[in-house]
Amino acid sequence: QTNRRLRYVYVTNFFIFIVSTGFLRYYPIYIADHFQANIIVNSITISWVAMGSLITYLCINPLLFKQFKPKQIIVISGSALSLSMLITSQVTTLFSIKILLLIDIILVTIWIPSCLSELSKIIDSQHYGKAFGQNHSIKLIANLLINLTFTQLITIDKQLPLILLSCASLIAAIMVTKERLLQTESQSSP
Repeated sequence: QTNRRLRYVYVTNFFIFIVSTGFLRYYPIYIADHFQANIIVNSITISWVAMGSLITYLCINPLLFKQFKPKQIIVISGSALSLSMLITSQVTTLFSIKILLLIDIILVTIWIPSCLSELSKIIDSQHYGKAFGQNHSIKLIANLLINLTFTQLITIDKQLPLILLSCASLIAAIMVTKERLLQTESQSSP
């Protein structure tokens, strides 16, 4: 049972890492290319997004973790992120994109500690090192995949990476929901 849950968490984390890495690597390129933003506008936008991440880590995450379980956070923020990234891909004004990028980064920043928290809940403390090492390997694979594919995707269509990240976000949310349902079924069956 634990191995099954661990696999679900690893696969879910893979999609979460795809989304977070893809977003962080892609949005500055998207701003520069799609909006023909100069270096100053792009730098201000990157600073704006970094500020959103910092505020989320310092203020929003502590409040959320007191009120909700990690799985709930992953499902809600993943679903919201999927919708937000889809909207982000269709926005045509620089002001709107800055607001949506702030929303996107807040949701991405909420995700990361949630997935690590979920991982730590299903393994015993003597296996933390191995599990977190495997999780880090999954993150490296996600980074490699993003680096290999996103440059080609951008040449096809500038919005395509955001649309695919939106889909990956939704897949992660669905997987956590499915895992929760399977876990509930196994606990209720004799």
